[in-house]
Amino acid sequence: MSENSPAETTTQTDVVVIGAGPAGLAAAEVASAAGRKVVVLEAGPRAGRKFLLAGKSGLNLTCSADVEGVLVQLGSAAAPLAAALRACPPAAIRAWAAELDTPTYVGTSGKVFPVEQRANGLLERWLARCQAQGVELRCQQPVQGLRRAEDGRWWVDAPQPLLARAVVLAMGGASWPQTGSDGAWCRWLGAMGLEMVPWASANCGVNCAFDDVLRRHAGSALKNLQVQVGECHSQGEAVITDYGLEGMAIYPLIPQLRQALAEGRPALLQLNLQRDRDPAAIVAALQRGRSGDSFSKRLRSRLGLSPAAVALIHWAGGRELADRPEALAALCRRLPVPVQSLRPLDEAISVAGGLGWSALDADFQLRSQPGCYAIGEMVDWEAPTGGYLLSVCLAMGRYVGQHLARIGTGAA
Repeated sequence: MSENSPAETTTQTDVVVIGAGPAGLAAAEVASAAGRKVVVLEAGPRAGRKFLLAGKSGLNLTCSADVEGVLVQLGSAAAPLAAALRACPPAAIRAWAAELDTPTYVGTSGKVFPVEQRANGLLERWLARCQAQGVELRCQQPVQGLRRAEDGRWWVDAPQPLLARAVVLAMGGASWPQTGSDGAWCRWLGAMGLEMVPWASANCGVNCAFDDVLRRHAGSALKNLQVQVGECHSQGEAVITDYGLEGMAIYPLIPQLRQALAEGRPALLQLNLQRDRDPAAIVAALQRGRSGDSFSKRLRSRLGLSPAAVALIHWAGGRELADRPEALAALCRRLPVPVQSLRPLDEAISVAGGLGWSALDADFQLRSQPGCYAIGEMVDWEAPTGGYLLSVCLAMGRYVGQHLARIGTGAA
């Protein structure tokens, strides 16, 4: 696929896909396989920059869950995303990767990775398939707006302008702006009168009022945690940072924390540092050993807690409970950590907000603009890390590609 197309006055095509990330490429692949003439526009110098960034940590492509296991992670967005995910469940994503000579395996916590542990090869083979199906990729083509031409087609305002019967918007959210995902499209898309939900950090760290002693443990992991916010639970690992906490045990609870902060309610994490012991077992362990041991040594040797976990208990006032094993056991299982705020957008792994669902029909088509679709992270949904984000993006892209293949491109 050529990434440097020759200058033309106006290109006429069936479908223009704006954005060469996973959602956009998935739509282009499926639509072109059905014979549609597709041009993909990318504002940056190459396709899949955020996809390649994900590959630096092994490329968590999808997960081992079934469709219902994915939908339960999507909150209020589960309903509008259900049809796309049922058409392209995690098992189908693994099969698609295998077709592109990218076998996968299931790692810890049900995460699915390519055996080759990188994104480059898969992306190259994916682009080659698209090229073989006639897709044209034009890079360094930032789009400044859309408008209807007199004949009902879409005029795409880019350095090399296009006329298309259908347009697929796949321009990303507002996280990782260095990859081109900066949300700048909100200005011109909002001018079309569409609902825009303000951006908010998702899958991000949280700011906590830790003291200098606890901050000395920045970079240390708190392992095998269970974390609770209200009635919602998560488990896994969290990392102490110089600002507070981050990590896989924290990210799934960000929606609940964000809502509490927005409503002016206490945003409280409750950490269970002893999830494999009940309170009676903790008390029994604390009462064993030499009576002359220091408080910190008792926690380390009798409960197996790390120095970072011991420091956290000190910070939470645990030293005052040294002679009250039942109360100390309760603290170990429900250690309160108030959250002051979430980390900013430019540090978030992903975002909530973007184009509101009220603007879209069941096929991700703009209700007010037939023939124009919106998919991927530019739409207002969020999911925890663990393969869910890419699963949804790929499913949305393939769903719209199938819709274009089914109805043709005469909708405009």
